[in-house]
Amino acid sequence: MGAHRIRLRAPWRRETLAKGGLRWTRRFHRPTGLSSADRVWVVVAGKPAGGEAWLNGRSLGVLTVGGETRFDVTLLLAEFSELAIGMGEQAEGVGAGDAPAEVWLEIG
Repeated sequence: MGAHRIRLRAPWRRETLAKGGLRWTRRFHRPTGLSSADRVWVVVAGKPAGGEAWLNGRSLGVLTVGGETRFDVTLLLAEFSELAIGMGEQAEGVGAGDAPAEVWLEIG
């Protein structure tokens, strides 16, 4: 069986940071039916500008510009988690409530 994807589409909350730049946040439930062998990744693809990701206030790392970045978050998931994506530049073409990139959870 292949990996299962859960897309994290709207609604995202966008805020302008005091030191400049933007941060998008989105809350989500822990996926159900996970076994002890399952791993869960946050995947961010097509990021228009360099940035960083956090889960529940903990830094996951730096995002690859224009590529796909994967973070193993299996041990960081809570019943309700909050994912944040921050970057120093405005993402062109991103509407209110939209994510600044393609974002999904991948279970495998």
